Amino acid sequence: MLFEIFEYISTFSQVVLLLNALILLWKFKRIPEKIRMIWPYIVIALITEIISRGLAVFGHTNLFLLHIYTLLEFLTWSLLYRMVFQNNSRFQAIFPWAVTIIAVLIIGNSIFLEPLSSFNSNAKTLVQQACRREHTCSTFIWNAGRRRVRSSSWRSFYNER
Repeated sequence: MLFEIFEYISTFSQVVLLLNALILLWKFKRIPEKIRMIWPYIVIALITEIISRGLAVFGHTNLFLLHIYTLLEFLTWSLLYRMVFQNNSRFQAIFPWAVTIIAVLIIGNSIFLEPLSSFNSNAKTLVQQACRREHTCSTFIWNAGRRRVRSSSWRSFYNER
């Protein structure tokens, strides 16, 4: 019973991902340029899901895909953040170094700590923290000490057409 529930959840998430990819293709020209930067992430996620499902159907392990996906997920989210904060010179000065260091840590984790045949929990946690918390940390750091806080990069990001 529990296995069937997880199977339905997995199938549902794959359908939602496929729908996102189709909507992105259908509305691509009408989507603002900066939001279009999410397309590499959706394509990589969709391809990874397809390969993962295929390997599972044929009885092969697909854990190694998580290591590859984690690195690609980090790099695609980094592209998005680079676009969002393109007008912030401090962020742009530190950004290439941060991306390089985190990418090396992800690769080093896959080589030395967690082999490709095991779960990639260390690097996955690092990527989730680095990508999804980036906005809060960078906004706080860049605006710290200023008397008047400028409008959020995200606000201008979503309002641009």
